[in-house]
Parts: sequence; C-alpha cells; structure tokens
Amino acid sequence: MSDLSRWLESQRIPVEEFDHAAIRRFLARRRRMYTHFTSERALGPLLAHLQAAGAMTAIVVAEESRSELLREYEQYVVEERGVTPAVCERYLAVAGEFLRRREVSSLTMRDVARHVSAHAGLGGFEGWLSALRSVLRFLLVTSKTKTNLVFAVPSTPHWTQTSLPQALEPDELAAVLSSPDRRTITGCRDYAVLILLSRLGLRACELAAVQIEDIDWPSGEIKIRGKGRSLARLPLPVDVGEAIVAWNSSTLARKYRM
Repeated sequence: MSDLSRWLESQRIPVEEFDHAAIRRFLARRRRMYTHFTSERALGPLLAHLQAAGAMTAIVVAEESRSELLREYEQYVVEERGVTPAVCERYLAVAGEFLRRREVSSLTMRDVARHVSAHAGLGGFEGWLSALRSVLRFLLVTSKTKTNLVFAVPSTPHWTQTSLPQALEPDELAAVLSSPDRRTITGCRDYAVLILLSRLGLRACELAAVQIEDIDWPSGEIKIRGKGRSLARLPLPVDVGEAIVAWNSSTLARKYRM
C-alpha cells in the first residue's frame, strides 16, 4: 500500500485515475525492485477496498492465465511439497518470471546465475532464492532439464546465530515454569504453554496450531501440525495433560460465573 501510494504521488496520478494502464506501469516498476506482491491479483484486495470506499471506479482485475508448465508446477508444490496457498502464490510468481520467454530444455547454469544477479539486493531476496530453487528442483525431477540447476543458486549466509541454542539447565527450567501465577486464568494458560514447549519440544507455530480437539484423552496422545501440513501424534505426558485441564477448567469456570 505504501509503495503504491508513493508511486502514485511521484507520477502525479490521482487515485480515481488509477486504471489498467497505470496498474501495468506500477507492477512493471515493482517487479524490478521487489519479489513479493508483483501481480495484478496481489493488488485485488487493495483495489476492492478503494472501490468500496468510493475512492475510485470499479476495475476488474484480470486473472493471469498460466501456462501448462506453471499449472504443472502449481500441482507439484501443492501436492508433492504441501506448501500453503500464500507460499504457492509467491513461488508461482517467481516461477512465472523466471520461465517467461525461456526455453526450458536449453537452460544453463549461466542463465540461472544471470537471473540471480539481476535480483540480488532486492527485498525478500532469501525467500526469492528459496522459490527459485523450488522451480529448478521441479524442472529436474520432472526431467524437463537434464542438469541439476539448483547448484547455480547461491546460499544466503546467516551470521546472527553461529551455534545451536543451548538447552536450559534443570534449575533454570524450574524457575521458568514457576513464574506464572497459576491462581489466575492467564497464569494457567502461560504455564500450559511453557510446559508444552519444554516437555514436547514444539516449535512456536506448532504450539499455536494446537486445538483442544487435537488431544486424544483415552489414548494419551496429542496431534501436532508440522511443516508442509504434516501431522504427527506424540505421547501426552501426565503433567502436560493436567496443565491443559487446569487451564480449560478455569476458563470454563469463569465463563459460567459470567
């Protein structure tokens, strides 16, 4: 939104005059600077908001037609790799730009290196590299290229964490678990979260996705949603189950008192 606002101001185009021609000009400029939200479809929600607010006349955002190769790639990342819809759209945008006007069977390492160099330094470059690797891996596994072009994509160095995180000592963990005030609903919740993290070793995103229906009480198991839409069943320790029950009971008690 801010990028579009700045561009409209620099081009001296009022919002009510933002038409298809201006959209194409804006996106052409954005593709040279960014890797995310570079399609007409990405502008859809913003245009719908402006139209609903009466700031501009209705513009029908055209659905971009995809080639047979892109449709096959979309099926691959969704069914084989299990990516989310948001990630799928981002991967398709990178794939569409890379494959446009290129003969897939004659792609070389040099082609990939030049494409990467043209995008170096852009915002979200690390995610863009991951998407490009996905495209090149797809071309290889489907025998559309004979060479593994993934090796032409450089890795992005990480200097923020040079070693693995260190586990807490037992007394440190005990101090963390004793910090919530379990006489309150918030404290019961915080304790349940902390003990789930410490006893099952969950990622934050996995913990956030847990629902009460994921717990199989008779079997003493809990269902965890991991990366790539994977599902795993883990044993539910007694103290973890007790913490969840205490939190749920305190929440229900407050609800019925109200």
